[in-house]
Amino acid sequence: GSEYTRLALSGSICTVLVRTALNPLELVKTKIQLKNDEELLQLVNKKSQIDQNDSENSQTENKSEDSKSKAGTLDVIKAMITLRGPFSVFQSADITFLASIVFGSLGFGATELFRRSFTMVFFGENGGSAKGTGEELVLLTAAAVACIITSLAAAPFEILRVRSMGYVEPKPVSDVLSDFLIEKRKDVVKRKKKKNIFGNNVIVSNDKI
Repeated sequence: GSEYTRLALSGSICTVLVRTALNPLELVKTKIQLKNDEELLQLVNKKSQIDQNDSENSQTENKSEDSKSKAGTLDVIKAMITLRGPFSVFQSADITFLASIVFGSLGFGATELFRRSFTMVFFGENGGSAKGTGEELVLLTAAAVACIITSLAAAPFEILRVRSMGYVEPKPVSDVLSDFLIEKRKDVVKRKKKKNIFGNNVIVSNDKI
């Protein structure tokens, strides 16, 4: 019990710290891929063009246009800070925090839990024969099972986290979840309508026959 708690707690803390530190990089990656924040992209292009003109006045117009379309990570981060303040680079940090707790606590804690369980099942109470290769196999199997369970448990948080990063303006967890559920309800309604239309067409065709 105490060993599991200690590992779960240490895993949570480590994962939260690492993923929070990497949050700006993941946010920039998402922004660049989606290209839905026009105001941000315009500022990035404007700054990159000014920097290029200052450093390389002799560049041709064509090369300038090519570099304009290439937004670097630091350029996007600087533009976000200029446009929306220093805390904007931690957009969706609240969902990242929740996902990290799930990842860390289950990933580290469940590995230890399954390791002990598998050792008891396959090697008896003392686990004396689980030395060497046996011990390594048990640990690898426990880690694999824990990883699968952790991924399944954290998947909803990851979906919300990526969706949150896709918003132009930051939104709280409750709003992101609400938007997601509304969108899914609309999808279900659309599918039902399509099925009804298809079913009615089949009935009409049969009647004609």
